[in-house]
Amino acid sequence: MKNYLVVTLGTREIQIPFHKIEENNFEVIEEKEERFSKFFIQKKNKTSDRIEVRQPSKEFPDFYTISPRTTGKIIDDNYGLFRPIIDFPIVRPALEYLKQKEVNLDVIMLVYTDQEEAFKSEKVKFQNKENDSVYYADIISKLIKEDFFFVNTEIHQFAIIDNVTDLGFQYDDFKRINESLLYPDEVKQVFLYPQGGIDQINQALTLRLIESFGAKVKQLQKAEGADFKELDFSSKFLSSLNKQKIIKHLADYDFGAIDKGLVTKKEVYHLAQYATKKLNLQYDLIEINIKALPNHQLEANIQGDFEKLKDIYLAAKINYHQQRYTEFLWRTYTLNESLFKVEIKKIVGNEVDNFTKITTENKDKLTSWEKALNRIDLSLISEIARNKMPNGYSVDTKNPNRVAFKILFNALVKLNCLNFSEDSVMLYNRIGDKLEALSSERNGIAHKLGSTSIAQINAILNAKEQGYTSKNLLSDLDQIFSIQGFGIYDTIKKEIENLL
Repeated sequence: MKNYLVVTLGTREIQIPFHKIEENNFEVIEEKEERFSKFFIQKKNKTSDRIEVRQPSKEFPDFYTISPRTTGKIIDDNYGLFRPIIDFPIVRPALEYLKQKEVNLDVIMLVYTDQEEAFKSEKVKFQNKENDSVYYADIISKLIKEDFFFVNTEIHQFAIIDNVTDLGFQYDDFKRINESLLYPDEVKQVFLYPQGGIDQINQALTLRLIESFGAKVKQLQKAEGADFKELDFSSKFLSSLNKQKIIKHLADYDFGAIDKGLVTKKEVYHLAQYATKKLNLQYDLIEINIKALPNHQLEANIQGDFEKLKDIYLAAKINYHQQRYTEFLWRTYTLNESLFKVEIKKIVGNEVDNFTKITTENKDKLTSWEKALNRIDLSLISEIARNKMPNGYSVDTKNPNRVAFKILFNALVKLNCLNFSEDSVMLYNRIGDKLEALSSERNGIAHKLGSTSIAQINAILNAKEQGYTSKNLLSDLDQIFSIQGFGIYDTIKKEIENLL
């Protein structure tokens, strides 16, 4: 695993401190011109190989700065001559800080500008080109290599050649970091030091590095007059970004997308996992999440087929909310198979799951299912036999099936074996008819390996009852399961939101 230091270079990275001039036998020469004076630094009594310097400013009165491109090239070409008087006090603190922390840097990347081609094509002005830090990258590379601590450190130079003030362009261009200079699978830490350079480059670089390497990015800062420090910007930025992602997943009730990489609180993760497993009927797997949530009243042992059916419905309703209509349709098929079955099971018991293979030898004998029905009332089998399946075939009286369950539901209500009001019976039958119609569509989709749309679903329901839509179906099912909104999943959603 590798440690990286990424440094952006600006116009003041190479400086000439006053105190170094005299002590190294250099002198400052002033040449007065008509409008202003020019200042040069040279070896005493030697006019060749001199460099022009810029006058100190009020903010920085103790050193001279130079033209990064023109004078930077002279210093780069004559490094041995000018080395005694130059310093790099903006970059140096970052190196000293990492040395003090004993961080072994594998790669130092120096980000510089070189707008020569842009100037030739008249995209930038002469002064912009003159402020390019291209030669600073060379000079600072040499300065770094003088320190034995960095003798084994690779130094890479990363050129910004166009649109240096275009934040969006630079953000896209910094993809090259992944492609050529930094290798994501090998990164241990990236220390980012965006102290110099252009704001847009620094911002784009910061965002791209955080996007690529996440919490591995440690931002360094040395503000004027302040101590050197590491900022926790990366963590804060990622935390805020992940929070927004979680909020979006919650809005979609997509609890499964809230993984460990997004959360900082284990409570959030376990609440999301509990919801995900419950929606997928993985009740045997939720104990670990409940144990991690001692302050939450979550149901561990889901009892009863009706409660499980409620979870299937809520999963379907969430699919509908997510506009995942094919998944919605698949779950309504399960509802259709089980809506009446759970009521019949209360009377018949586990025989509702007892399927008998009919052979030549037993085709005239009563199955255990038929015997169970006869024990309740001898009219039930004949009641089933009088009806037809949606495909026109007679309903199978020898084995449990969804059409038989619906017929039995109405028959058992008449026999007072099931206690349902007239309105409830009408509601169940209305829903049963609509679910059966959707089940036929589900079968068609399965055979065609296709998908469905809300328009198709509504057309099927409207054909069954004019004006009846998917929203009406959801409203009816809400009544069956006594649900408002998304039930317990609204509660979990709110709890997670309060933890963010």
